[in-house]
Amino acid sequence: MNSTALPQQEQPRQGPVLDIQGLSVAFRSHHQTWTTVLEHFDLRLEQGQATAIVGESGSGKTVAALAVMGLLPGYARVEARRLQAGNLDLLTATPKARRSLLGPTLAMIFQEPRASLNPSLTVGYQLKEAMPRGSTTAAAAALLAEVGMADPRARLRAFPHELSGGMAQRVLIAMALARKPAVLFADEPTTALDVTVQAQILAQLADLQQRQRMAMVFISHDLAVVSQVARHALVLYAGAVVEEGALPELFKHPAHPYTQGLINALPGQGDLQPISGLVPSPGQWPPGCRFAPRCPRASAVCHETLPPWLTADNSRVRCHHPLRP
Repeated sequence: MNSTALPQQEQPRQGPVLDIQGLSVAFRSHHQTWTTVLEHFDLRLEQGQATAIVGESGSGKTVAALAVMGLLPGYARVEARRLQAGNLDLLTATPKARRSLLGPTLAMIFQEPRASLNPSLTVGYQLKEAMPRGSTTAAAAALLAEVGMADPRARLRAFPHELSGGMAQRVLIAMALARKPAVLFADEPTTALDVTVQAQILAQLADLQQRQRMAMVFISHDLAVVSQVARHALVLYAGAVVEEGALPELFKHPAHPYTQGLINALPGQGDLQPISGLVPSPGQWPPGCRFAPRCPRASAVCHETLPPWLTADNSRVRCHHPLRP
């Protein structure tokens, strides 16, 4: 592999590369009312750390990433006790300062590769736009080779519609890594790919993340995928974290019934046991534990009182009746 396209960080970064405390996001409706979609979200990332955010659709996973990236729409309200990337306070930074972070500090891979590429521009043109000014065609080809693209020079001349799904995703990965970001958000990057290509992309991401010592936040609903790329996970349900801990221990010995439910719904676990019911919509979250209406262990207190955080062995869970002490 060509290692010149993505040189190693020469000096270790000081302190966390990303520090989020008490992040909450609300959207304003056309009736001028506010609906909270994410609240009390905490995440601290050190250089080289790979963390996953898991949960069903509608849990708030992508919203958390977009809030940090500054890519939420104008009708969103973002609040936090702390929201810092590197040395920049994202809560007080100017729009220009925030934009300057995109690429060298923060980058994101989106889940629909074809929708993220301009169909009227060549791969080479779009890739070089993401690279530092003055980058050569040879450097762009080397970057594609770094992410596992076959015949990279020919792919630079191609248009997005001429690429397979796996090729398009490799282009997006190359674009995201073009300026050696400190933090990479990968939002369901393999959802639309077949199993073989998915495995290749995951292996490539894990290898690049480790070699570049960048922090990565991998967003997924698939626990089997998460275990291949992350060493730590946050389980998100209805806009709030319900469990957090190291992998693979968290999935081997879950403490929250919701985490256990996600595991039971995985193929290859014997008879599939889907979680009954649906994630409640924002604005319709029940009092007490939000998972209580779907939880087989719920008691009266679960429906009435928000559970406290319980911590043990570098993990924590928010549950009145955890599955383990």
